[in-house]
Amino acid sequence: DLQRLNQTAAEDNVALVIIANELGRGLVPIARDQRRLRDLSGWFTQDAAAHAEQVWYVRHGLLQALKG
Repeated sequence: DLQRLNQTAAEDNVALVIIANELGRGLVPIARDQRRLRDLSGWFTQDAAAHAEQVWYVRHGLLQALKG
């Protein structure tokens, strides 16, 4: 899905901006489905960052350029 989204954005000549919440900080949920959501979110964010030209980390209003 991420590759298809990237391809469609490139074909339409538009910028693709993905905003993802950081779920990896704090306590690990006890419920299996919540842990699964946390894992899937992290894997998606890693894949998106690998394909991105720029990656920014924003926390408490502070910006940090991670890529680009």
